[in-house]
Amino acid sequence: MSRLRILAVTWGLATIAPRTAIPCEYAPDMPSRIYSLRDVGLSSARYAELASEWGQYVESHPRSALALVNWVRARNYARDKETTDRLELLQRAVRLDPDCPEALVELANEEFGLSLQSGKPTMDAVRARLERAVELAPEWPTPHFYLFNVDLLFGDAAAVSRQMELLVRKRGFPAPLLDFAYNLLSSADPGAIVLTNGDNDTYPTLAMQSVFGVRKDVRVVNLSLLNLMRYAKGVWASSPSAPAPLTEQEILRRKRDAGDEYADGPSIVAALMQKIAGGEWTTPVYFATTVPQSYIDSVCRQALQREGLLYRVLPTVASVPSDGWPIALAKTDSLLTQVYRLESSTDFSYAWDPESSPGQMMWNYFGLWYRVATGYAESGDLEGVRRMLRPAVAWLRFHPELRRARDEDPLPKLLAYWRELDPENPEVQRLQQEIDR
Repeated sequence: MSRLRILAVTWGLATIAPRTAIPCEYAPDMPSRIYSLRDVGLSSARYAELASEWGQYVESHPRSALALVNWVRARNYARDKETTDRLELLQRAVRLDPDCPEALVELANEEFGLSLQSGKPTMDAVRARLERAVELAPEWPTPHFYLFNVDLLFGDAAAVSRQMELLVRKRGFPAPLLDFAYNLLSSADPGAIVLTNGDNDTYPTLAMQSVFGVRKDVRVVNLSLLNLMRYAKGVWASSPSAPAPLTEQEILRRKRDAGDEYADGPSIVAALMQKIAGGEWTTPVYFATTVPQSYIDSVCRQALQREGLLYRVLPTVASVPSDGWPIALAKTDSLLTQVYRLESSTDFSYAWDPESSPGQMMWNYFGLWYRVATGYAESGDLEGVRRMLRPAVAWLRFHPELRRARDEDPLPKLLAYWRELDPENPEVQRLQQEIDR
């Protein structure tokens, strides 16, 4: 009998026995907690290790709802293909402790996906579990992320705004992410479409628009949610004064084999790219720099131009140059020096864990400073180089923990590059001496 089957028998007996009170709290002997990818991002190998540790803990603590939740999360993030029992395990967790907010939220999220697959997206049970989690943990922001998705999918604009307000009030977004969202929106031309990748470049950006009223002219389209047909049809309504780049019929023709509820998101994006190439769509369209290059390559044959934290899609078909896409130097310099909110990227009050997803996103600023500096170096503009490398060095010096998480510390390499370009500059010599001490 496999370990999994043994565990199933053990849990079956446990549910028959009288229920005892099981506090929904992490115990000192538990393995490391599995946080949402919004907060912490580990390697698949590390998640596999944690999945093994949590599996062993579940075996010795079969009545722990939190253990079951973390085991499911770890296996999911490890991309374990044997995760078909997720629903059963999460249902068991809720039976063990109906008042465990984490178990309720995780089960609601699983039911949300399954209800879409079934073609019957009735969200009453999902919403009830999430609202119960809010009652049990009123200051915990996580249930509101999922309630936001439910309301967004069903086009309830007032409820969507309310969830965003609650996420901001309950500090669901650290200041570095809100400022990143502000900077992302500030990079776009008026009326643009911005294609985003995941939670941390989408939710805070929508919060900036709906709660703070920043750049509401920009249409933010999440590439993951674009695989849901309801979202794919409704997202363009976020700017009713502007036409949609694709008609509803064009979107409906791009259904996935999984059923009417699922759209082929990449096919929709590719169709938009083709319209740009053919001159049928001239409103600016951007990919956020957080979108993986592999995804962009799969849907876009056109040239791109870096503009701050965005890549503008150009109509000309072109391959990626060996030194990367060109950058709009003047615009990006202006954004970095006059527009962007950058103070929170060196906020002493934020815990800069090297594995934190917000911390990893902050590397976009360093990459931007460096890219503009190299552009100025190519034109022989030493003052421009200095203007970009000063904040880059300061940012690296503030974040030793983020630097240690990289295979190679970029600070010595950056200073060596600066010295090579600017050998007589006493500023860079002084910085080198301070770091060598």
